[in-house]
Amino acid sequence: MNNNFFDTYLHAGYTSISNLLLAHFHDVGMNNNELLVYLQLLAFAQQHNYFPDIAEIARRLSQSSRNIYAVLDQLQRDGFIKVILVGDSKPQHKEYDLSGVFYKLAQASTQTPTFQEVNERQKTFDDIEAGFGRPLSASEMEVIARWFDDDHYTPELIELALQEAVLNQAFSVKYMDRVLLNWEHRNIHTKAEVQKERQRWQQNHV
Repeated sequence: MNNNFFDTYLHAGYTSISNLLLAHFHDVGMNNNELLVYLQLLAFAQQHNYFPDIAEIARRLSQSSRNIYAVLDQLQRDGFIKVILVGDSKPQHKEYDLSGVFYKLAQASTQTPTFQEVNERQKTFDDIEAGFGRPLSASEMEVIARWFDDDHYTPELIELALQEAVLNQAFSVKYMDRVLLNWEHRNIHTKAEVQKERQRWQQNHV
């Protein structure tokens, strides 16, 4: 790889984007092009440019300035962004306030069941990484996703399997998978049933 390009790549910085926004922008009424423009505003803001030139956004997205202006106007009308005046003394300067999106997402999260599902799934990934003390690999993430999508294990049951893995110092998704499969064969599906099984095991090993 060209070293000059590598340096340029590193110095370009990164843009932090919530996965909740990427998963649910349609749910709050934002279309694909509006999301692209919003992400450009977010990228500029994270580089401390809070009122970027419309022509520069248009250049990045290979669109006309007129089209970008129309999208920005629609984003303001829908409450996703707003233009504010900043500064205690004159002349004040303009900035885009991007927080409207987060309020929209928060409002939709109380009305859309899928939000809760996404939050629970993300919490499960985070909890497993915390329990293992390391990031999950792509293959491990695929296994965990199958627990939700194919096996229909509840987050509570997966959390209990994580407890088993940590207690036995078996920091492995494969180990958790064996635990969950064993419980399934024993028709164990709830926290109460797991606790009952643990008590039975302890009594037999006293």
